[in-house]
Amino acid sequence: MRMRNKIVYSIIIFGIGATLGKLFNWGYFELSKEIKIIDALTLFFTIGIGFYVASVLQREVQNDRVEKDIFLSKISEIESHLTTIESIVEDNNVAYLKVNNQIQQCGIKKNQIDKNKQSLIKKLQKEEVKTIDDNIKKKIRRFKRLLTETPIASISGQDVVIINGQVTYSSSRIVEIISMSNSIKEDLFRLKIIINLA
Repeated sequence: MRMRNKIVYSIIIFGIGATLGKLFNWGYFELSKEIKIIDALTLFFTIGIGFYVASVLQREVQNDRVEKDIFLSKISEIESHLTTIESIVEDNNVAYLKVNNQIQQCGIKKNQIDKNKQSLIKKLQKEEVKTIDDNIKKKIRRFKRLLTETPIASISGQDVVIINGQVTYSSSRIVEIISMSNSIKEDLFRLKIIINLA
């Protein structure tokens, strides 16, 4: 359908050009009324190649944009989980499973990005992406330890206390968790910029 439209538009543009050429008599130009078959074929072949190249390039650009959007959406999902974690750790007596589930989801989304990034990384600045990626992995491991690494017992004076499946974080631990979350988000933001500029 699109190719047919392009052909119709080409014929219309050619017709308008020929009509304008007949209507206006410019002193500097003289149009020949004879067209050689080879010249006509060359003209139509060139127009066809132009449309083909334009459509192939447009398709390639669209495919790149779709691939980038998929990666960006996964990064946004990680950011969303981090924001959720920030909000729930500030509540007292949060279900431990809820916190654990959110950090597991962050890890799953990060693994999905890792498995599928090879096609995209070829187009990106490899060293910078690798450095950011390594930082994010380390910070997510540290983040998980901040959230979940504690004996399952009630011990006063601990930063993380779990009683009957409910977890409470000390003020200092909450600050550490939120700081680490923001640090991960900064790295994710840098990764987004690199993906968008590639």
